[in-house]
Amino acid sequence: MTATHVIGIDIGGSKIECAVVQIKKDYHDWLHHPPSTYDETFAIVSRERVATAREQGYPQIVKKIANLITAACQQHHVTFDKLAGIGIGLPGAVSQDMQMVNGNTLALIDKDIRTDLRTALNFEGNCVCENDANCFVFAEAMGNIGLNLHHQQGVPLTQQIAVGIILGTGLGGGLFYHGGMFKGKYSSALELGHRTFVKDGKMCYCGRRGCTEQYLSGSALEASFNQHRPAYAPQQLNAAAIFALAEKKDPAAVAAINQYRHHLVQLLVDVSNTFDPHYIVLGGGLSQQASIYQSLATDMQRELFVKRNPPQIRPNELGDSSGVLGAALLPLFVGE
Repeated sequence: MTATHVIGIDIGGSKIECAVVQIKKDYHDWLHHPPSTYDETFAIVSRERVATAREQGYPQIVKKIANLITAACQQHHVTFDKLAGIGIGLPGAVSQDMQMVNGNTLALIDKDIRTDLRTALNFEGNCVCENDANCFVFAEAMGNIGLNLHHQQGVPLTQQIAVGIILGTGLGGGLFYHGGMFKGKYSSALELGHRTFVKDGKMCYCGRRGCTEQYLSGSALEASFNQHRPAYAPQQLNAAAIFALAEKKDPAAVAAINQYRHHLVQLLVDVSNTFDPHYIVLGGGLSQQASIYQSLATDMQRELFVKRNPPQIRPNELGDSSGVLGAALLPLFVGE
């Protein structure tokens, strides 16, 4: 029976998302003869989120994912023999044997979630795991941003270079290179969150000091503001609330956001000088805040080594769908 659907799973520090994606027409020649938009070929017919609750441990995470998949397939009458596979985006570095070898969701480290999920579901089909930032940039490049660059500017997908940066609970990075994901020798390339950003800086869970994640993740912004929060903000504020305060010209919030934007410019300049991409696409909750883009391109170009034709800095076009759609594409374009 021809596969009609594929499952995407996006595991984050705070949520797990499951999507059922319908395969509407043949996708095998996508790289060389791409459609105008991704939704000519794929349609997300179901999305469901639950809390990761990582403190409950690994078995509960596997159980939640299995329950999400089972319920979604039953709701949409998708039997396992109609599935092209299951793709899983993991919140950390993923090895060649598809196990997460490091990340801030400690319960997943060195776990064979692919095998354990197959067992829980009694599923014998294709199942692929990948770093969530790789899933994110793969979806955006194979989706509308990359397709627009192909159709409007004549840059084929097979010649495009794009960097994806997730500004969420942590900070992740991925590289789309000439039609595929650049993963490195051991599939752990572009761990941008764990490059040295500030020498002898803040302690990171990875054991090093001054990692980028400690300055540019949503958690870092919250920790920085709340550590010195003014008396009129008696409770801990999340990143969205801090941005909302900044919109009201609150001095403490404005100072925190300005410091965050300064750090973001430094990261984008380093990434651009290193990879010279066509564009950098931002994801995660902070990427939805319009104020971080204000004068970002100008500030960045001022510090670039090569100032001619700087990369575009783009908010994601697939929104919250990016990570889970990228995960769903794994069994179709990457395979085991």
